[in-house]
Amino acid sequence: MRLADVTRGAVGKQLALLVEGRVLAAARVVDPITGGQFELATTTPAEASQVAAALHASAAS
Repeated sequence: MRLADVTRGAVGKQLALLVEGRVLAAARVVDPITGGQFELATTTPAEASQVAAALHASAAS
């Protein structure tokens, strides 16, 4: 299933972002993600750094 299909059905609902089986964030889907990119709003700079570090570590492995 493609990201566009999943997010189209999840508008208004929360969708978890998982990296290596761990939930990094659970964001509310505002619009379907059709372009392959998304923006994740965080509540604090520390949270943003934590998510970025986890994504970077996952991409490097």
